[in-house]
Amino acid sequence: MDPQTLFLTALTVLFAVYTAMAMDMEWTSTSGRIAAGFFPRIIGFLALLLCVIALARSVRRSLRQPAAGEAPQAYDLADDDGAESQHPKALLAVILCSIAFYAAFMPLGAWLSAAVFLFAALSFLNQRRHVVNIAVAVLLPALLYLLFSQLLDVGLPGGFLNLS
Repeated sequence: MDPQTLFLTALTVLFAVYTAMAMDMEWTSTSGRIAAGFFPRIIGFLALLLCVIALARSVRRSLRQPAAGEAPQAYDLADDDGAESQHPKALLAVILCSIAFYAAFMPLGAWLSAAVFLFAALSFLNQRRHVVNIAVAVLLPALLYLLFSQLLDVGLPGGFLNLS
C-alpha cells in the first residue's frame, strides 16, 4: 500500500470516529435553535465523503500502475505526487496568515480579520489577480458574517468596528 493510500485510510477512519462523536451531540436546543452538534455533523459528513472519494481515487490510481515490461502512461500533472508538486513557501505563507488571523480575531473582529486573512493569503497564492483577490477578501467574509450574525444569530466578535 502506497503512503498516500495509507494516509487517506487513516484520515477516513479519523473522520468516521469524529462523525460518530458528532452524532452523539445535540443538534437542536430546546428552543428549536441550532445547538453544538449542528456544524460538527455537517463537517464530519462532508469530510468523510471527501476522504472516501480521495481514498477511492488513490486506490484506483495505484491499481492502474503499469506492470513490469509495460510502457508507462503519459505524464499527467494532475496525478503528480512527487516532490515537485510541493510548495513549502505557499504552505508557510498560509500558516503565518492563519496565525495572524487567530491573533487578530478578537481585537479586529470576525469580519475584518477574515478579510485581512483572505487578502493576505490570496495576494501570495493568486498573484496578479488583485481585483479578484479584493472582491473575494471583502465579499466572502461579509456574506459569512451576515449569515452567522443575522440569520443564525451567532454572536461573533465585532472588534473595534463593533459591527454587532
